[in-house]
Amino acid sequence: MSPDKQDGPAAAKAAPSGEAPDTVAVELARGIFHLLSHAVTSIKLFPSQHATVVRFVDELYARLRAFFADREELEVEVQEHAFLMGGDVVFKEEHLAKSLPYLFHRDGMQKFTVLKGIDKHELRELLDVIRQTSLLPLDEGDIVTSIWEKDLANVRIFAPDDYLLSKIDVFARQPLDSFVDKRKLFTGQIELSADDLKDIQTKRLSLGLMEQEAGKDYSELSTTLEDEERDFIEFLLARARQTPPEIEFHDTIFELLSLEKLPERVAPILGFLERHHRELIQEGKFSYAVHFLRQTHELKDLFAEEQPEKAAEVDKFLRETRGGRCLDLVRESIVRQNFDSLSALFDYLGFLGTQAVSLAAELLDETQEPGTRRVASDFLEEISQDNIDILANQLQDAKPGITREIIALLARNSSKKALSYLAALSTYTNKEIRLASVQALGTSSNSLSQRILLTYVRDVDEDIGAAAADRLRWPGDEHVLKRTIKMTGSGQFRGLGPTLRIAILSYLVRAGTPEALGVVRRAVQKTGLFARASRSITRLCAIEALTRVGTSEALEILRQGLNSSNKKTSEACRKALESASDRAAPDHRY
Repeated sequence: MSPDKQDGPAAAKAAPSGEAPDTVAVELARGIFHLLSHAVTSIKLFPSQHATVVRFVDELYARLRAFFADREELEVEVQEHAFLMGGDVVFKEEHLAKSLPYLFHRDGMQKFTVLKGIDKHELRELLDVIRQTSLLPLDEGDIVTSIWEKDLANVRIFAPDDYLLSKIDVFARQPLDSFVDKRKLFTGQIELSADDLKDIQTKRLSLGLMEQEAGKDYSELSTTLEDEERDFIEFLLARARQTPPEIEFHDTIFELLSLEKLPERVAPILGFLERHHRELIQEGKFSYAVHFLRQTHELKDLFAEEQPEKAAEVDKFLRETRGGRCLDLVRESIVRQNFDSLSALFDYLGFLGTQAVSLAAELLDETQEPGTRRVASDFLEEISQDNIDILANQLQDAKPGITREIIALLARNSSKKALSYLAALSTYTNKEIRLASVQALGTSSNSLSQRILLTYVRDVDEDIGAAAADRLRWPGDEHVLKRTIKMTGSGQFRGLGPTLRIAILSYLVRAGTPEALGVVRRAVQKTGLFARASRSITRLCAIEALTRVGTSEALEILRQGLNSSNKKTSEACRKALESASDRAAPDHRY
């Protein structure tokens, strides 16, 4: 919300933050946002009245009261991984699954402000909004919209106009589908159905009250609820209906874990959870599996400070979820395309770390759907940024589909190690893989890439050799040029097929150095009694190379060839020059 469009209490302030806060304010803010992070974690794990939640909320509220003792507002700038106050970092968290800055920043929030008038009830409402949004999938949750809808009196946010207006426009277009009979709205009565009366009667009989109050008008039993009580009850009912049973089960089990005092009793509960975790994967419920793992990680962090023995048990459990039978189940789900959400599947793979590389690679091999392949490729590139070996380990001669994708990712990495893996592919038997490696190397002008391409020029398959020669560059590596010139003078060169000879000679014409052009000129002009058939083929290949490149130097050599005593040579040069002239002439057909 922009400063000139402040719609309600949650409207943003766009005015500058003013003078930089003092050191005391910054330190207080650091403590507040540290506690805010812990409070959000605890409220995601436990019910709202749990002792852990109550303790964190009380401490957070006390810190806010201390901050507001001589200040009117607490305002921070929202960045992707941090909250800033006057340029000073007051909170930073780079782990996306539990980062409050990332949760706020991804939805367009630029400033977050808490006002002095906030009370504990409103603070709990804010925490609940953050909790509900953080538990939703990334493509569904929107913290900016959630806070805006909640209309908290002492919480302000700032997001760009175009972002918020697009949201408001969506709400404005949604039709309101409701009906209220105004005639019955203010009667002061509640009509009880026959079933309602029967339920009341049964209840009172069970309590032994029926005889004492025989003939009583049961409508008198209904009492008028205060608006606040009614709203609260409706909120609880709506929340209960919307909470999936899997989430309720997780909340219950994690509360049991938090209450259990003896570390040795934690292991059996975790063993039960391991079976539950496997069932979620088998049923393709990766959204709930991600929620489960996220809560487990947060539980471990919560135990780390005060209950290290329990934290160790949870950590052991998490390690076990990243291997063995769990990986096999995920692999089966990928093969059967059994996952409730593609984004949830890759969120889950993110928890597995490097163990997930082979699974993502297999998904690339199993599907031809462009969106899925793009997400899998992006995941592999991101996870291998700091360790390219785990990516190269997926190169397999027997699986060209996966290997071609890995080659494309290696081509984006300019390190020598990536190039060494591409060079090693020259030993693979699969032609598709070797050709893909050549294409990847050809995208780089790196000297090492050019030297590796020269090794592919000598490939047993001349299609591979020609593709590699076509990708040799100039200006480039002088060593490569000298080796290529030397190659043309060998008997082995005369034994090559025409396609590869043309590709090699074309590289020399492209290079255009006196020595390189001299080789091609001699190939056109040279005559002799021995190996006449081979020389004739080389001569025609050289003329074709000159024609393809078509530089002024190449055309000059072709003109000199017109004077050749060999009629086939002079005729080939004449046709080449005519072809070059036709290509250069303007088209006057239109």
